[in-house]
Amino acid sequence: MVQGTLRVHEVAECGRDIVLYRVHAGEICILNITNLLDESAYPVEVVTEDATRLISIPMYHFHQLMAHSADFRGFVMATLARWMNDMMRLVERVTFQRLDLRLACQLYQRFERGNMTPITINLILTCYVIWYLT
Repeated sequence: MVQGTLRVHEVAECGRDIVLYRVHAGEICILNITNLLDESAYPVEVVTEDATRLISIPMYHFHQLMAHSADFRGFVMATLARWMNDMMRLVERVTFQRLDLRLACQLYQRFERGNMTPITINLILTCYVIWYLT
């Protein structure tokens, strides 16, 4: 990715979708790597979020670079390692953190990166009171 941001997301048959990840300038798409390494396809949709320029590397050249360029191989392996670490942290957050805290953290991070404008959320809080009769 030379310039811009791509959003990679999966759409279920029921119409719901989930953002798998984003690719920013200077990065390589993780699903492209897996496709180039084992010729597997994973059905996703990709949307540009701003003006985008990318470089396409044919499979033959990718394998040549992997075999003969330590720098390129290191770049690809570092990308795979970062992605694996991100997935492990995601599983940890989903397993051990409350949903409201994860949502608050995500909104804060996106706002801090400048990807969002301020928003107002009106919450209706429901309180449950359990009465114990003694």
